[in-house]
Amino acid sequence: MNVTCNVDYATLKTFAKRFPIKFKARLAEAATRAGNYLLDDLVDVIESQSMGWTPLSAKYLEWKAKNGFDTRILIRSSLMKQAIRFKRIGFGGWVGIPAGLPYPKNVSGMASLVKRKPRKASRQPTIGEIMNRHESGDGRPRRPLFGPVYRLARPEITRLYTKALRDAING
Repeated sequence: MNVTCNVDYATLKTFAKRFPIKFKARLAEAATRAGNYLLDDLVDVIESQSMGWTPLSAKYLEWKAKNGFDTRILIRSSLMKQAIRFKRIGFGGWVGIPAGLPYPKNVSGMASLVKRKPRKASRQPTIGEIMNRHESGDGRPRRPLFGPVYRLARPEITRLYTKALRDAING
């Protein structure tokens, strides 16, 4: 699952090549702060359950409680939440779940979360496949996370980059 920022990186990169080293350092610092801010927001939203998602069905909620899983939405074993990563790339970055990261085979019931024809009967779905299922709904209530959190974080990310540029120019 990737979330992209609507920034003209080619123009930013060209502009940044003309900057002295301090400007580049400030932009890299802003990228790191923005990525970590978005990462923290994603985890906070999962923890706080603040997105107004459709509640879990009574049957599923009962199943989760009975089997010792966390009863909150988008948290069964906390593996998905722990899998969300930030990687700085130049003056920007990537926040998401790395492709191909599988759920461990000992986490029961994971295959039921993904409608697909497995290549092998023993193949576990990846964490990203499960997150995509929550984002799209795919026959179940949609519980989007990345897009809405990014939209909420965009003003702060813009502020971080603006501050970095002002600090570089002024000082």
